[in-house]
Amino acid sequence: AILSKPVLVRTMIEGEKFIPSPVAWRDRFRLLYTADGQIRSRNIEDRVSRPVHFRAMVRSLVISPPPTEIPQRELTVDTPPERH
Repeated sequence: AILSKPVLVRTMIEGEKFIPSPVAWRDRFRLLYTADGQIRSRNIEDRVSRPVHFRAMVRSLVISPPPTEIPQRELTVDTPPERH
């Protein structure tokens, strides 16, 4: 549903595996959403969407040092509390 005057109620996605996620509007007429494992774009009047092509640079992850092992010590009770 598009809350305009008059309110528009339309089936926006048919035949695609829609991924529940927020829809983003590029402007008043074009929206972005995820379906079929892709980011897709379509005009509000269109029946067919188009994939959004983009490139992303991913930096290599810095390998963190292994966690330091801390030896565990046994806590001994020298004088137990008195029971009443």
